[in-house]
Amino acid sequence: MLPRLANLFGPDFTRSAFQLTRNYRVGTINVLTVFPGMGTPMIGTLKPALTLLKPYFAIGARVVLCLPAFLVPASLLSELSAAAGVPVSLSTTTPLAEQQAMQQLQTQISTAARRG
Repeated sequence: MLPRLANLFGPDFTRSAFQLTRNYRVGTINVLTVFPGMGTPMIGTLKPALTLLKPYFAIGARVVLCLPAFLVPASLLSELSAAAGVPVSLSTTTPLAEQQAMQQLQTQISTAARRG
């Protein structure tokens, strides 16, 4: 059987997780890749999203976060792994990609602060 891959997109990860529950059966996701989506990622929604998806992970599944490392400290990785019931890791990004992501996030935060 081929591995079942799924993608979870922010900025609201819980909303995206609800959508995934409609497209996958329990125990069928082998690899979940998490992307920031458009806008500022709402990191606080990631743990509830993984908790919701926990029954959908197959035995031996894993979660890969394609998020800037500065948003996901090591302590959060272990919390997310516990919530998901499977290993959660941070994908490696180049320093340039991380710097660009940080600059983009800072711009989005400043823009939101000016509007608010």
